Amino acid sequence: MISFEASEVSIKQEPWGDVVILGADEDSDPDKYLALQKKDSYDEQDIRLGINDVHIEVCGQGWGWYGNIAGFDLTRGRIFVQLSSEAAAEMEDDGKVEVTFLPGKGLSIRGAGGVDLQPWRAHQFRVKEFPDQVISFTVENGKVLAMRQRDPSGEFTFPRQP
Repeated sequence: MISFEASEVSIKQEPWGDVVILGADEDSDPDKYLALQKKDSYDEQDIRLGINDVHIEVCGQGWGWYGNIAGFDLTRGRIFVQLSSEAAAEMEDDGKVEVTFLPGKGLSIRGAGGVDLQPWRAHQFRVKEFPDQVISFTVENGKVLAMRQRDPSGEFTFPRQP
């Protein structure tokens, strides 16, 4: 099993889809990360090439697949991924990947000037520097539909672009 504590998260919405990267401390362990990419739509060539699924990359480009996710569980302080038996065999491992982010340590949003997120409730995080600010995600059937930011000035919803 690959297991590490994430200290940084990068969530990007590209014109073609979404990219999420959870990484350990980049200075001390730059090769420990979990990256997920999902296109908004797939064309005939994607289907023909077999790249019409979520792309997952674990701790280096040598371990990357389209699909091959047998299970995915997101809880308050942990992400657990069970890869397919084919991916596990390629890794010469059991195909389990666990990424934790501990309450009190939280996550940093890369590229946002060091904003730290601390797990609070299911799909909700508090901003370390501003405890009255909450970032939450609307998740349906394992898919993030929107991000919400709530603070004393109001609530702002950022729906996922189709």
